[in-house]
Amino acid sequence: MSEKRENIIRVFGLSPFLINKQIEDLNSDFAEFRIEQDVEIVSDNINVTLNIKGKITSDILFSHYIVRSIKFDLFKEMFFEKLISINDYASEHFLSHTTVYTEIKSLKKELSKFDIHITKDFKIKGHERKVREFALVFFDINSIKLKIAESNITNSISKEFESILVERRLIKSGSNYKSIRFELFLEIFITRIKNGHFLKEKEYCILKNNPHELMKHQLIGWLKKYIRGANYNILKFEIESIFYFLIIEGCVDNSKFIDNNFHKIRHLNSLFLKEINSKFCLVKQYEARINTELSKIHFELLNYPIYSTYRYLYTEINYFYEMYPEYFDFCKLYLNKNKKKDILWQGKEFLFYRYVLLLVTNIPLKELLHPIYICLDFSFGNQYNKFIKQNIEKIVNLNIVFQSVPDEKTSLILSDMALYELEDIETVVWLTPPRPIDWSILTEKILSLRKLRT
Repeated sequence: MSEKRENIIRVFGLSPFLINKQIEDLNSDFAEFRIEQDVEIVSDNINVTLNIKGKITSDILFSHYIVRSIKFDLFKEMFFEKLISINDYASEHFLSHTTVYTEIKSLKKELSKFDIHITKDFKIKGHERKVREFALVFFDINSIKLKIAESNITNSISKEFESILVERRLIKSGSNYKSIRFELFLEIFITRIKNGHFLKEKEYCILKNNPHELMKHQLIGWLKKYIRGANYNILKFEIESIFYFLIIEGCVDNSKFIDNNFHKIRHLNSLFLKEINSKFCLVKQYEARINTELSKIHFELLNYPIYSTYRYLYTEINYFYEMYPEYFDFCKLYLNKNKKKDILWQGKEFLFYRYVLLLVTNIPLKELLHPIYICLDFSFGNQYNKFIKQNIEKIVNLNIVFQSVPDEKTSLILSDMALYELEDIETVVWLTPPRPIDWSILTEKILSLRKLRT
């Protein structure tokens, strides 16, 4: 990835000296983050080039800067209840009192959006569910692979809990990322209850099966290690809160617990299904499957609104716009149509991404789109035509009808010979075997034809 030096000077208003200094500082940061083998900026008199080897994204790079920020460190100190005073923190970190005070004031403003506040003795208080959910978002987005633990929580705690679930055949094997996130959730969970902050009331959706009844003695015995003298209701809410997280992460069998008939879930499911049926006329087999998947989406929205919304706030969606414009437009119009429904509109980023993904993975486009007729006529014969056909089907998931001879339905002719001179049919001529650029040109042509038919 390269850019002309003169363009950078013009856009950012930097002198050549400052550009060189910025490049030097960034490369120094990469070395400090121990990622210099994966990302590097080089410059000559004409171009500035960013070399990336595929292991680093802008999000990962941003996380390295975030966890070294004053605001992140202050929140972590307050979350683990280690911050004593502004003066002590400022002195220890070689900062001015004004700088630390300003950062705390900024944090207070952000937290107040979620009805969370910082007390005079720098404790984080508020609705306990929201406090934990905010902490999960904060640490998950900024440092999922960076150590945030300040207590004695270790991997053995999550393994101990998982062993109970495995014994009852309730847990499903998950990815390494899910394991890391569950450990982070337990870190937050144990830290809060050790510091005397408990869930006071039940606000979640009702589950079909009560997890604490299924394995009450084992789970409560496990939890009593960390909650001394707590009453039954507190233990029950805390155990259930763990299950709600495991459900939205897909770590336990959702079908055992999510109640599709819970009134809020049923209403949101029906709203979406009614709209999608009016647009695409779903067959029954897809409707049942989509209803089940919608329950998972709406369960997460209702139980973890902060977590679900902020995880998808900056998700890249251009791929769906290019490859699935029908689903993209439908979901966008659906959410805009329901913008007066707060639960939908406040979670629109999360819902948009999950709705599009739901449609992409459950309704084959081939069954919705008008066919695109493509004539394959290569000089190497039928076997070669078959080979090209199979590869096109692998990279383009559309309703394509292949022909050996063009007719009035044909939209595109693909060949290695310039044999056809038909004004109303596009022709693409390839080398044999085709180059990457040939495949790219063909894909663009097919997508262009597809848009003309939507």
